[in-house]
Amino acid sequence: MIENPAPGIQIERCYQRQMIIFTLTARFTAATLDTWMAVLSQYVQERQSTSRYIVYDLSQSPNLMFTSGVSQRLKEIGRLYPDATGRVVAIVPQVGVFQPIAEFFLQQNNVRAQPNLEIRLFNNRQEGIAWVSEPLTAG
Repeated sequence: MIENPAPGIQIERCYQRQMIIFTLTARFTAATLDTWMAVLSQYVQERQSTSRYIVYDLSQSPNLMFTSGVSQRLKEIGRLYPDATGRVVAIVPQVGVFQPIAEFFLQQNNVRAQPNLEIRLFNNRQEGIAWVSEPLTAG
């Protein structure tokens, strides 16, 4: 089932609600961030577990930029849930030579806040979803 909690935000829940896919086609605004945080908080509370399986498909978001507001929210999540485990992926448009730098920066920041949570960037939606869901389909 697909949810649309706000314009430009689509939510899919898979694997008996263990995995959540956020598809963002809106610009990052305060309202977008508030909605995203509310849905993410609900997902974490429902899970009643440290494990997270999250896909952020940002490949269709216009003018994709990680603003200070987005950065601040990501840091908040890290501080709130330092024991998080699992996998998180961001699906982004091809960003050339900057992608390895962005992935390294993302992983290094995450190591401090949530050391047991794996985070990667992908350019292909299906490959990213497959990587996140791999532990859910094994065994």
